[in-house]
Amino acid sequence: MAKIPNVYKDSKTQKYYFKADFDLGDSDKRTQILRRGFDTQREAKEALDYARLNPEVLKKNPKKKSNNSKSISFGNFYDNIFLPFHEGRVKQSTFVSNINSLVKAIDYFRDYPIDSITRVDIFEFRNTMLSRKTRNGTKYSADFLNRMVFWIRQVLDLAVDYEYITVNVATNIKKLPVQHKEVEFWTIDEFKKFNAHLPQNELDDIIFATAIYVLFFTGLRIGELLALQWQDIDFNKKTLSVRKNLVVRRKGKSYGSACFSLTTPKTKSSMRKIGIDDKTLEILQNWKQIQSERGFFHDGYIFQFEGEFLSDSFFRYKMIGNCKKSGIKKIKIHSLRHSHASFLIYRGVDVLHIQKRLGHSNIKTTLGLYGHLYPNYESDLMLILNNENI
Repeated sequence: MAKIPNVYKDSKTQKYYFKADFDLGDSDKRTQILRRGFDTQREAKEALDYARLNPEVLKKNPKKKSNNSKSISFGNFYDNIFLPFHEGRVKQSTFVSNINSLVKAIDYFRDYPIDSITRVDIFEFRNTMLSRKTRNGTKYSADFLNRMVFWIRQVLDLAVDYEYITVNVATNIKKLPVQHKEVEFWTIDEFKKFNAHLPQNELDDIIFATAIYVLFFTGLRIGELLALQWQDIDFNKKTLSVRKNLVVRRKGKSYGSACFSLTTPKTKSSMRKIGIDDKTLEILQNWKQIQSERGFFHDGYIFQFEGEFLSDSFFRYKMIGNCKKSGIKKIKIHSLRHSHASFLIYRGVDVLHIQKRLGHSNIKTTLGLYGHLYPNYESDLMLILNNENI
């Protein structure tokens, strides 16, 4: 690749950076500026060219100003225009997922006049996030950072429509390369070991153990589980009906207080009736009996505790503690859905039945997530074909 003046590659990080002298207008001397973290030589050059045309973006003062008297801050536009616009056009669960992808970006750009944001600002935001860690101590994934930049672009697209800006500077920012990760799950043996170590002394322990068991043996999404009412369980026909989904909006200064709302399931195919095994029915019946004895039937919801829906933090706290006690690897609550699918696959259940049971809208979703769990698929297929040779 041809060398580009003032653009270099860091041999340690394999990232590109630019280093050049700029006239920032603060003195008679030129100032050497270095900006790191670009994935490609082209990105670094684009940022360098933009900085040369707009050297004011390199100044260290984060309180950027706008020359437009009608300008609006990024946070103000997001809160008062983008959020109401977007919320009215998508399902509540989709809306919550999307704004969760934007929280860090809103915190970073909140006080920026929206017409002062540059491509360099967005690169620097992404580079800043690459150097930070989540509350679990892990790095932010490339997929998550790509989603953040995507939603910054969506906000700025709307700002163009509202004529607060003339050009969307987030357009055509190249995505970070994403490494494909196979879904994490527990085997049936791992689940049995985890389940055997669960305490059953307190009510919060019992409701957690009940929820985990149901999730593993039904493959429900967590929102579908929390929205269940006793009327959704037919103990005689041994079925469970998925009719609703619970959506949680977490606390955060970017979008108000936490609240719960009930919506229809994720897709039309998510509304389904599935069979449930005898042991799961027995565990649900035991919990129903406890609810009846304690007198806390709240609108017939199965997984409410003291009148409140179970929170993400409740499950996270319980999972971390009980995984340590049992010595089983920690997985996310949603991974119990993957565990159910893998359990069915290794028991030889047809992929079409798995698709319907999980409520996937098409079989591509099911195969995309779990196709790698069919290790003998091709050899089994060849065996069938060979046996039918004429």
